[in-house]
Amino acid sequence: MKKNKLKTSKERVNLINVVFGDLTKKLKHNTEKSSDINHDIQKFKTKFINYTPHNIVIRLPSETDIIFPSKGIARVSTHRRALQPIAGIPTTKLIESEIRGLPKPQKGIIYIVSSKVRKASDRKDLVSPDTDKAIRDEYGQIIAVRGFVIS
Repeated sequence: MKKNKLKTSKERVNLINVVFGDLTKKLKHNTEKSSDINHDIQKFKTKFINYTPHNIVIRLPSETDIIFPSKGIARVSTHRRALQPIAGIPTTKLIESEIRGLPKPQKGIIYIVSSKVRKASDRKDLVSPDTDKAIRDEYGQIIAVRGFVIS
């Protein structure tokens, strides 16, 4: 089966508008509600800073979206240690070491990080997106999550 190729940039833009049009309309519709929610978050004197490579969208039960733009990237360094082969197949163990790219804890700030970074740390100021019941598009890509996971 041959795939259709989009030949012009106009065709690509039209496809993007079709795929993301509903999401854009919904975000515009929820702008007023979202600003009210951001005001509520500020009342708690807590600030969320996203240290994942992607914007994080939280879909609240009211169907309002809160968007946390990426402000940096925290990563866990890993290295491999060779183990005994199993039935002649090479095996290795991944060993996680230091976390890089994550600021030191600050009062009133919660950092949004990947689950890998959160699990590698004992810090209590880290959360990660709860992808168990994520909202996905028709291609399986996550477009929003319902909340955060804490350690």
